[in-house]
Amino acid sequence: AKEHPRVGFTGARIVTPGCIPNIGWVHQGMAWFVVGALKAKAPLFAVRRILKGKWWSFSIRSPKNFVPGRMVGAITTAFVLRRKCFEDVGPFDEGYRVSFVDVDYSFRIMTSADWYVSTCASAEVFHEGHTTRIARREKMEFEGWDKFLSDWPKQRIANVLEASRKGKFIIPE
Repeated sequence: AKEHPRVGFTGARIVTPGCIPNIGWVHQGMAWFVVGALKAKAPLFAVRRILKGKWWSFSIRSPKNFVPGRMVGAITTAFVLRRKCFEDVGPFDEGYRVSFVDVDYSFRIMTSADWYVSTCASAEVFHEGHTTRIARREKMEFEGWDKFLSDWPKQRIANVLEASRKGKFIIPE
């Protein structure tokens, strides 16, 4: 925080049972999505997302996989948010309920005039997924997708990618 005073939002490395731990996500084209899915040994996950048209991102596991200029978000399962960033960017959009609220917030910070997004890969958070929602048999996959597509058309996502190219996503040494 002292080294990067303009970082407004910092996520942690998330460890979920049965899933690949990740520190954030990257925007990528279809070919890179497929390559990433194969490397992660997640072909069924990839096929489901491709069929639903929701293939545009993929998780990054560690700082060595950091993709300068294409990192677009940190994980919000556990995060630190500076009060001034919250005041400038505003609260989370309650219209998302669960899914894509983190994507929306990271994008809003990335495209803000003054703030940066970061992740702290050395801070791990154990996340049991949506255990409560699964027990209640609630639908949980991509429930915010339509709102996300409405809020973030291609041109706005292009602005996020431009911010990423300008270094608005930081992974500290």
